Amino acid sequence: MNSEPVRGSRLGSVSNETIEGVTLSPRQTISYTCPNEHVSELIFAAEVEIPELWDCKKCGQSAKRDGAEIEPAAESEQKIVRTHFDLLLERRSRDELEVILQEALADLKERRRKNAS
Repeated sequence: MNSEPVRGSRLGSVSNETIEGVTLSPRQTISYTCPNEHVSELIFAAEVEIPELWDCKKCGQSAKRDGAEIEPAAESEQKIVRTHFDLLLERRSRDELEVILQEALADLKERRRKNAS
């Protein structure tokens, strides 16, 4: 293969295509407000179903669509945060995890002993 770079273009270069004759689909701008009063404006196609809730871009909480009436039960639902340890407990028991931990610690001690000598 030739090792010379390609001439006349670069990564991230501007496209030479123009937008002449391009018809964009109809769009609508929808605003969402989170409990911390952050406002997010999103653009959707005109024919799609608009979601009532959207994750706030700044704080991650559920933002409500402006003008939307949401039942209190749906709004109060909290996302269940599962930690890495919770996921481990779904696959293994605490006894199995203790055995794996002890094996890993023994391996680490052995490697440190070899590196020290």
